[in-house]
Amino acid sequence: EGRVKGRYDKQYLLMFGEHMPWGKEFPILYDWIPEAGRFSKGPNSVPLEFRGHTLGILVCYEDIIASHTNKIAAGRPNVFINLTNEAWFGKTKEAYQHFVLARCRAVEHRLPLVRATTTGVSGWVSATGEIGHVTDLYDAETFVADVPMLEGGTFYGSTGHLFTPLLLLISLIIVLAAGRVLGKLRRHLSTG
Repeated sequence: EGRVKGRYDKQYLLMFGEHMPWGKEFPILYDWIPEAGRFSKGPNSVPLEFRGHTLGILVCYEDIIASHTNKIAAGRPNVFINLTNEAWFGKTKEAYQHFVLARCRAVEHRLPLVRATTTGVSGWVSATGEIGHVTDLYDAETFVADVPMLEGGTFYGSTGHLFTPLLLLISLIIVLAAGRVLGKLRRHLSTG
């Protein structure tokens, strides 16, 4: 009906391409790298509502940054939507690498991911990481897909970066416990 229903602004800017780290503090850096962008993150980062569903929007590389995706997942989206333009990489394998890395976010949060590019690889990934469709890098293509709108969360989604240290701690406890059991077994066998 021609009405704007919501807005999401890019939050995670690409270093050197979209912003210069410490550029405000050291303006001379822009003289050294004049191609560096001077963008800043936008004010709107809430999920968008569409036909009773919540869309977790990820712009450009935001879909490969796990910590950022965790913030978007906290809004309880039913699907991740990634919008990007990868023209600046040309006809290289980068577009496929980006797509594969984005698959990880779908699996981590058990949510489908729909990816639309103006130049690059578009497609969609199921909540379990299966590729539902992927376009070719070299040809213009349009596709339509029925993507399930899912609810729920994952252990990883609620723990974020604590997940890996927690797994390491559990592994260490198991190794130490196994070492104690093996030590007792050796002593028992040597005395028996």
